[in-house]
Amino acid sequence: QGLVIFAPVLTLLASMTVVFRFSPAAEGAYLRSSIARFLSEPDVIYINSTWHNVLDIDKAGGVFLNGNTASLFFAVWCLLYLWAGSRTRSPWFLATAVVSGVAVAATGSKSPLIIALIVLMLIGGIVAFARRSVVGRIAVAVGVAVAGVAICCVSTHQVSVFQNYFRTFGDRLRLWNYAGQLFIEHGFLGLGFNNWSPRLKEDWGLVFPGRALQDFPPHNFAIEAWTQGGIILGILVVAAAAVPVWWATVALWDSARGRAWPETMAASAIFAAALWIPIHGAVDTTQFYGDVHLIAATALVVTAAWDAKNRARSRREADV
Repeated sequence: QGLVIFAPVLTLLASMTVVFRFSPAAEGAYLRSSIARFLSEPDVIYINSTWHNVLDIDKAGGVFLNGNTASLFFAVWCLLYLWAGSRTRSPWFLATAVVSGVAVAATGSKSPLIIALIVLMLIGGIVAFARRSVVGRIAVAVGVAVAGVAICCVSTHQVSVFQNYFRTFGDRLRLWNYAGQLFIEHGFLGLGFNNWSPRLKEDWGLVFPGRALQDFPPHNFAIEAWTQGGIILGILVVAAAAVPVWWATVALWDSARGRAWPETMAASAIFAAALWIPIHGAVDTTQFYGDVHLIAATALVVTAAWDAKNRARSRREADV
């Protein structure tokens, strides 16, 4: 029932994102309007003095100020409505999933392309091995090889559409390498609450020589947890992200072993959603639960993964 109520809201948010992608002027007018102060993030009041990536003509966020965060939001909700549509055969749910999927593309974020590729290959591999399909395994192997060659070609020739992605990913590698050096010194206790930024400021010239100072977060939820609360918090956060993925994996494996395709599709959607959130958080500024706008969706993903895993266990016990 909650998904039924939220569907029109999600459709409106997705439609705004698509419109703003084709009309940056409309997005700018919205962000500077009084309406945005009620619908968008609090920082929208600084839109005239602070740069947000949705101001880029190749990005759009709807009510969000960051296209990458918007892409995560719409991707997870797309997968949830795909799951619900597969379970209930509801065309309304499936249509909402499609609209949300279009909004993912409209954000202009490159991350969904990479994450979707990883998730689809994993789903294909799990289904192929669960069904013991030789053709499926060959197809997955060929897909992985083709994807690897494509990534190498794109990175080698610096295809224009991905140039900014590789540049920002290079920045993330520098941050993660710096975090690794700090881990050697402060492995157990971390840096302490909110001490990442002051420490990075001190060492900025070593990490990013010749560049103007910026306040970069770690761009990895596990590293950020470690910096804030030490190794114990880091392990707990990684476990919190991994457990729902494991539940969803068990459910997908079971559904792929002779179950009907709608059930396999539903299990695939939940597996994709459970995996999408931590993968995005591993390379961006979101957390293991996504961000504050996604808490309800993440809770639903965890609940659905838990339920699917229990259903799978019940079926195995019944078969015995």
